[in-house]
Amino acid sequence: MLATWAIAVEHGEQAFDGRRAEVEGELAQAVSRAEAAEAAHASQQAELAALRAQLEDGAGDALVAREETRGEREAKASALEKLDALTLRLAADADEAARRLDGLRDSYEQRLQQQREAHAAAEASFREELACATERLEGVQRHVIGAADGVAFGAGFSLLLLADIVLLSDRARLCMAFQRIGLLPDCGALFTLPRAVGLQRAKELIFSAREIGAAEAQGIGLALEVLSPDALLPRAMETARAFCGASEASTPLVKRPLDASFQSDLETMFRLRLQAKGWRWPVATWRRRLGALPPRSRRCSSGRRTGRCSASP
Repeated sequence: MLATWAIAVEHGEQAFDGRRAEVEGELAQAVSRAEAAEAAHASQQAELAALRAQLEDGAGDALVAREETRGEREAKASALEKLDALTLRLAADADEAARRLDGLRDSYEQRLQQQREAHAAAEASFREELACATERLEGVQRHVIGAADGVAFGAGFSLLLLADIVLLSDRARLCMAFQRIGLLPDCGALFTLPRAVGLQRAKELIFSAREIGAAEAQGIGLALEVLSPDALLPRAMETARAFCGASEASTPLVKRPLDASFQSDLETMFRLRLQAKGWRWPVATWRRRLGALPPRSRRCSSGRRTGRCSASP
């Protein structure tokens, strides 16, 4: 019996020892698991704390963003209000500007119309005066000397053609510039230019509206002489003085047929000559002219030269 108990006790101790070892192993595993759980818990607590910190930071950022958003919203609303007010003001300003512009346009059109009418009246008056001056210059029964030193374009060229004698300086420039601006030559140039240079050359000068110099003008017969600028006026005065000895009364009788020679035939010229031949000086003029002659140039009624002549005119 004791042996049995001993065997049982021994077997029980062995079983207890095995069980204790198992329990101790399980305990160690449980302790390990508890330590791991505590470490995991601590890590989770740290993560939780970090998350709480992030959440607090996020909450602060969200609050700041909310405030910023509210400020932006208020600024946007204020900007929209200002934009609406500015739009209304711009619309009012545009209406006012349009009214002022219409008023200015009407005033400008009225002034422009007045200026156009005044310009048209002035141009018509000028053209009438120019035509009258051209007629007077063309019809003047005196020797007309034209001298040009510089530019003679358009009407200046045309008026120069009305002179009996034309003198130019070497720096003179002539041009029938009318075709450049779509106008017809005036001041009688359509009549005088072909008679000065010929029809073909006149067409070329008018159609091309080109500029010609003094040398070319002299070469085609527009000028009698070309001089230096300093010598131009003295030469013109010298030429004028050379004509002073001509008869004032007979000058128109000579000039008028000469001016009509290009459009007249020989019979007409003879008739004009006969008409002029029938003209007589007044007695006082005859005596004055005869008295101005040198003594050796006087003739008696018999036709021989003598120092004195008693023949009456």
